[in-house]
Amino acid sequence: MSVLELVKGGERPTVICIGAPERHAWAELLRADLRRLIVLEPDPDKAAVLQASAESDPRVDLRPVALGRTSGADLLTVYNFPGLRGFSEPQEALQALFPGLKSRRSHHVQTLAVADLLAEIRDLPGPLCWAIDDPARGHEILLGLCEADALSRIDRLWMRCGVEPMFAGAWDAGAVSEWCRGEGLTLLETDASDPDWPVLRFEVDPLARKLRALEAELRLQRGRLEQLETALGQRG
Repeated sequence: MSVLELVKGGERPTVICIGAPERHAWAELLRADLRRLIVLEPDPDKAAVLQASAESDPRVDLRPVALGRTSGADLLTVYNFPGLRGFSEPQEALQALFPGLKSRRSHHVQTLAVADLLAEIRDLPGPLCWAIDDPARGHEILLGLCEADALSRIDRLWMRCGVEPMFAGAWDAGAVSEWCRGEGLTLLETDASDPDWPVLRFEVDPLARKLRALEAELRLQRGRLEQLETALGQRG
């Protein structure tokens, strides 16, 4: 399932890609009728190739950085299997999947916090679609979105995960799906054509999101009522 599923039908979307899309998908995204296309790719060589192909397209904002919960310098390790890289230690599941796994090279990259990215780009006309291709710490990006109070602005989400936690601290596909469901995102499709790296596609569930907002408001009002009761009790 390609990231192109995010841009089918409806209004012209804004797409944010975490990790460089595959060559075919990138070409199609450039041809698609998008409002904005924001791409974060920490490998400077890959970022340069994307930038050259985008030429002077005013819709494209390409940044040679990674995305995480906090801003700072990180060490990105590239392994001896095509496309495999990560910011944390490989786990047993990954080592079993790729016997002979070893580091090919490591280099320092700049990581931008989700909140800092959103503060910089600001204008994000909807529908807003995120494509997160980072099985090592896609969960950190989700948590960063939550902490930045930005999940409520997402309309569609595409995410590649490990069927098991492949890197230290990573969430597997089941954990990602369960967390997203709790945040008001409905799982529309699971592409398991590569069973070790399933791709999940979510869409906002307006009713579930409204229910969560009402529950949060109810908790807030209960807290205020308890404070008021405590204050009245102290007066008495």
